[in-house]
Amino acid sequence: MTLSRFATYARHVLRLLSVMLLACALGVPSSTFATPKRAKNGAKNGAKNRPKNRPKNRPKNGKVAKAGPSKEQIAKAGRLFKRGQVLYNSGRFDEAIKAFAQAHGLAPHPSTLFNIARSHENLGKPRRALRFYREALAATKNTSTRQDLQARIARLARFPGKIFVSSQPPGASITVDGRGQPERKTTPMVVEVPAGGHVLLFRKEGHLLAAKHVDVGVGGERTVHLVLKKKPIKPKPCKTCPPIPRCPKCRDPRLLQFSGLHLHVAVFGGFAVAGELGAVGGPGLQATATIGRWRIGAHYQYLPINPSAVEKLAGTDLRNSFMQGQLEGGWTFPFGRFHFYTTAGVGLYLDRVVKQPEGKVASTATETGGVIWSIGGGIEVMAVSWLSLGIGLRAGLMHGALLDSREIPDPKDKTKTLIDTFHIDGPFPIATLWGAVNIHL
Repeated sequence: MTLSRFATYARHVLRLLSVMLLACALGVPSSTFATPKRAKNGAKNGAKNRPKNRPKNRPKNGKVAKAGPSKEQIAKAGRLFKRGQVLYNSGRFDEAIKAFAQAHGLAPHPSTLFNIARSHENLGKPRRALRFYREALAATKNTSTRQDLQARIARLARFPGKIFVSSQPPGASITVDGRGQPERKTTPMVVEVPAGGHVLLFRKEGHLLAAKHVDVGVGGERTVHLVLKKKPIKPKPCKTCPPIPRCPKCRDPRLLQFSGLHLHVAVFGGFAVAGELGAVGGPGLQATATIGRWRIGAHYQYLPINPSAVEKLAGTDLRNSFMQGQLEGGWTFPFGRFHFYTTAGVGLYLDRVVKQPEGKVASTATETGGVIWSIGGGIEVMAVSWLSLGIGLRAGLMHGALLDSREIPDPKDKTKTLIDTFHIDGPFPIATLWGAVNIHL
């Protein structure tokens, strides 16, 4: 060992001796400075060498346990609790809540939470009361007390909330959650509902239906205001404005259109009073074309004179028939589903008598005719766009002759009679009343 190394070692020894002497003077045990023994597994300062005098309030996880309230705090909390009870019994619930809260801050206890909840309940604040009842339930282990708290919580959970409902304009009826009947009052109003989500349906005449979703807590209050939209108003027809062109695909099926060319076919039956023929009836057919409101057409009518029984004279069957056809024109006046029209026509008529002696097949026919003209009008009612019903009247004159038959004595044999068919010269008046079924093509 060299001299320099010895000097260094001596200095370290002197320093250690000085520290030990100072520690002895201060009362520190010498074991503090002892070298720790190695554990068998090679770890330094193993678990067996740790000091066993661990503090009682120091848990094994290293965290310091929270100290409980002192005796002075418990005594002060008791005085505040008694003061809160006096205030509660006198009905001063706000001051009682403050006293109970101070007592709970000093020494927490479930009874203070229970009394705070009761005070809030008496003040009409179920939401706050429910909160403190639940905190008291979490801190209570007594079975009977827990059952009482659970019953109070269940009762308060059913406490209804209030919704202040208003609308613009006012006077709307309110239906809650699709109930069958709306509320008795109209907006503005107050609706009481259970806690939870609800749908309010607003109804007012002349306005669109509106709905609003609202969430309400236990004993909570919400305000709902809704602006209702008006229903679109159909514009009134303008009398001075030009007519709006109609789309053929969108037209009213009960209205007949008067634009372009349209064809109409009618089957009709009518009664005619024609001069010497008297009142006779028979079927007819009419075809008409309309261009806008103009009418151009033709009709034909067959009128058997004696359709019910064959007239017999001098052993001969007589069949008399009258036919007339006219070309006509006119003008239509539409009024929605009703159409009024006027016509004027001119044509020909034919009066025919057929004689067939008994026992013979051969027959002879005598015919006469003339010109006929008439004026008239009618009305149609549209059922659908292609069908209508109508009634009309025509009146005019027949310029020509009519046939008539009579028995005359046979000049060769006075015991026999002959049939004489003769002409009666006109003019003759004629009037026809008819009803028709019209098909519009």
